[in-house]
Amino acid sequence: MVLLAIGITGTMRAVGMSTIGSAQARDSILAATLAQEVMNQTLTSPTVATGTESGDFEEDHQGFRWESAVEASPEESGLLVVTVAVFWPNGLTERSLSVTTQIVDPSIVLETTTPADGSGGGIPGPGSAGG
Repeated sequence: MVLLAIGITGTMRAVGMSTIGSAQARDSILAATLAQEVMNQTLTSPTVATGTESGDFEEDHQGFRWESAVEASPEESGLLVVTVAVFWPNGLTERSLSVTTQIVDPSIVLETTTPADGSGGGIPGPGSAGG
């Protein structure tokens, strides 16, 4: 009888740990999905500018919140580093997931110059004779 009680206790503990692990995995997957949504909104914005923003996911995903930052790349001129972090409660602590990408700074306008011979310069388009 004692062995049966020990076996049941061990099984219950394993089931409990499995349930906790499953919930943490579910939350991590949800955080990744939410981070991708915020990243897509940031990257498709008509004006991507340096700075920070933050918000929450309202009633759909209570307890989840996000922060985004767009800053000039320290390694490469003309690039912006976009980082999105999602935070959510995990018992008494807070977990987070962060995704980062780099994009060309849309504020940089490529200028074309006209050569002295007046040929127009630039990159030949379709049907153009390239030299």
